[in-house]
Amino acid sequence: MIINHVKANHFKNYELLSLSFSPDCNVIYGLNGSGKTNLLDLIHFLCLGKSYFSITDKQAVNYAFDFFRLEADLESDESERLKIAVSVPSSGRKKIWRNGDAVKKNTELLGLIPIVCIVPDDIELIKGSSIVRRKFMDRVLCQLSKDYTNALINYERALKQKLALLKNTSSIHELDHVLIQTYDELLWKHGKVINAARYHFCKTFEPKFDEMYNDIAGKNEKADIHYESNFSIDTFLSDSKENREIDFYTKRVRKGTHRDDVVFKVNSQNVRKFASQGQIKTFIYALKFSEYLFLSDQSERRPILLLDDIFEKLDKARLQHLFELMTSSRFGQIFITDTEQNRSIQLLKELNISYFSFRVENNIISQSNG
Repeated sequence: MIINHVKANHFKNYELLSLSFSPDCNVIYGLNGSGKTNLLDLIHFLCLGKSYFSITDKQAVNYAFDFFRLEADLESDESERLKIAVSVPSSGRKKIWRNGDAVKKNTELLGLIPIVCIVPDDIELIKGSSIVRRKFMDRVLCQLSKDYTNALINYERALKQKLALLKNTSSIHELDHVLIQTYDELLWKHGKVINAARYHFCKTFEPKFDEMYNDIAGKNEKADIHYESNFSIDTFLSDSKENREIDFYTKRVRKGTHRDDVVFKVNSQNVRKFASQGQIKTFIYALKFSEYLFLSDQSERRPILLLDDIFEKLDKARLQHLFELMTSSRFGQIFITDTEQNRSIQLLKELNISYFSFRVENNIISQSNG
């Protein structure tokens, strides 16, 4: 997919924007805090109908106004034209339009415009809790399967209802076992869809990831992704019943796909515990680039790639290698933010890659073509 043009009114620190983009590479540069990341988030909002970051829709409204509106003109690799518009009032409901027709909910956009983001906080994929790694799988699979998306929504709803029942019941003797069994059956029904999809994803994703890791690292190391789950299709209902009393007293649900995790290893050693900083960076780039190629293969559309300030503290040789990789024919339209004007642009010139550059300063974006 390619974004040709965007318009924005009152989105975050921007009052008005109207920008055209290169189909190849777009470099957004400026000082830290100038709003470079907000432009990437604007693109993410148009592709998936929500922010990439943990903020509500209304938190993206410019503080001086009571709404924001975004519009984009896009085209697919087959030159199919697409128009997306999003409007969010500070009070009221978000509205989304696809080619002028109203879209009822965000999930209708999933898979339409595949997108991959690489941000500094991605180190939490390695260092953070299992929630971050589950979200990584969910973000990929939700862009590929409406069945997975629906199962995830329904599972989380049933889990929330079960937790509320556990927390709002004052005594174990007062617990409604019929109702909690109903929730367990819903968790089993939707959990088995989630569990199967995640297992298949990791199995399919791992060979691509291993290849990408060694390509970036420039040496032969065995990188592994191992999916761990305490959810069993055959025993989940009996396991849940057996743990019901413990769940009640701890106010937590011990069994289910909401406790899944992914273990990352290099040469059979846990990356989280034993990897060097260089291996961790390589692991993250490999994960994200493999996510891109996986989505591209599965959806038969090249995603949009967003890279936010990820080149700090990289030496020239590694930086050049990454640019050679992501500007190859396997990748499509790219958006890069950088605190330095010349770092990314010089590499693109050396690789003979066409680009547009955008300078962000005082909430104004000025454009030039390279």
